Amino acid sequence: MELEDFFELEISGDGMTAALKQKQLKDYENDITEEQLAEFYKLHGIVFGIKPGIAGMLNEGPVSEKLLVAEGRPAVNGRDAAMQLVVKAPERKDVLNESNSSVNFRDIIEIPSVQQGDTVAVKIEKTPGADGTDVYGREVTAREGRDFKLRPGKNTKVSRDSLKLIALSAGQPSPGNKTVHVYPVYEVHGDVSMKVGNIDFVGNVTINGGVPSGYSVKAKGDIRISGPVEGAEISAGGSVYISRGIVAQNKGFIKAGVDIFTSFINQAEAEAGGDIYVTQSILHSNISAGGFVRCIKGRGNIVGGSISAGKGIEMNEAGNSMNTPTTFFIGAGKNTFEKEKFYEEKLKKSAEELEKLHLLLEKLTEKEEKGAAGAKDRIMILRIRSTIEKASREYEESREELGELAEVSHNGTEGFLTVHKTIYPNSAIQFGKYRCKINSLHQHLIFKLEAGEIRFESVT
Repeated sequence: MELEDFFELEISGDGMTAALKQKQLKDYENDITEEQLAEFYKLHGIVFGIKPGIAGMLNEGPVSEKLLVAEGRPAVNGRDAAMQLVVKAPERKDVLNESNSSVNFRDIIEIPSVQQGDTVAVKIEKTPGADGTDVYGREVTAREGRDFKLRPGKNTKVSRDSLKLIALSAGQPSPGNKTVHVYPVYEVHGDVSMKVGNIDFVGNVTINGGVPSGYSVKAKGDIRISGPVEGAEISAGGSVYISRGIVAQNKGFIKAGVDIFTSFINQAEAEAGGDIYVTQSILHSNISAGGFVRCIKGRGNIVGGSISAGKGIEMNEAGNSMNTPTTFFIGAGKNTFEKEKFYEEKLKKSAEELEKLHLLLEKLTEKEEKGAAGAKDRIMILRIRSTIEKASREYEESREELGELAEVSHNGTEGFLTVHKTIYPNSAIQFGKYRCKINSLHQHLIFKLEAGEIRFESVT
């Protein structure tokens, strides 16, 4: 008896599973033994993750469906290094009040201050990952966690062991990209008005009111606004928090180096280097986030305009019953490529500057070793070493930024778009150059790019 006459093996493309499929009914007297099956597997190269008891199941009767007979051990990728705040800025769960789908501005304002010498953040180190094995016995290599270096921020320094950020002065913490800044606070008791004027501050800005059209508010740190924002220009090096939403009437813009938190966005332009969290609706707006766009509280609908996110978009409803055109872009967008170009140029400039500085330092050091260096030369050596340290830091930062941007632009297949309730016709989804237009109503779907094709599956 040859098992090949009755069964065939189907092995997944990644070699992680092997399934047995019956070709014709059993018409032999003797039972199949585990030894026979082992030989059958061996002929197909299957040597790892073989499940016991399969022979007994086959002898009980015909196999109507595919029977999983071997399963590999998947690789477990290492955890990336991460920065963890010690003195916490507002947590997302505090900012987004789930009970009433609004921004809890009290939590936004009440940010703990730090004192000189306080640890404001720590680095959680990467892990190596664990290799796996496929059903052929081949090793499946795990990805080691990505590393990064903590960066000194405004009024913070990196500890000697490179694992902590220490405050150099008192103030309020403002998380940045792999760093934390400590800023003073500028507070407006009421609305921005002619009496207050435009604001441009080197620290954090808190406005206990709204910002009307025509005004601008700029801050190196975070901006927190308890009232509504109209067609104003809001620009923060850190995050932007707006309690009562944005009604811009296609004027002004909102820009954050990190995240944007608000209750709703209507006819506005908003851009965040990190994520954008909206508790109610995004209507007829142009939104761009380097990370995620999430609109899943309350109605959680996105209607009209253009929504772009480097990593993913999540909402309850996409489009509306009037079939208003709504476009979603996942992965690399125009901003990503512009940032890549910027950091490529910055990296090149830093490398050239470092080369010149090292040559100059080498000449002055030789002069010093020969005893021919004067006081001015020794001062110059100290200045050059300080400049080299700064240029080296900028070089490493640019290299890290390029690495992260490359992941977005070249690995966009990991992005997703999730619709928890309804996606209406005339919505369009684009992953890079791949585009999909929705022509009929669908519900509870997640869209991903796989093998050059936009696919979707149900989500609960």
